[in-house]
Amino acid sequence: MDKNEFITNMMVRELLELADISAKRLLKKMVEDGILVAVGEKKSRKYILSK
Repeated sequence: MDKNEFITNMMVRELLELADISAKRLLKKMVEDGILVAVGEKKSRKYILSK
């Protein structure tokens, strides 16, 4: 995320070679742990680092 201000589900899938459901679980866990903040709804959702 150094180059971007956000990351998306698709970016996580491509970078980590994960299935959609696995990327969703990972992102959800990172939001629950306070690492990321979800912004937007459904397909337009982006994740930014928590401050």
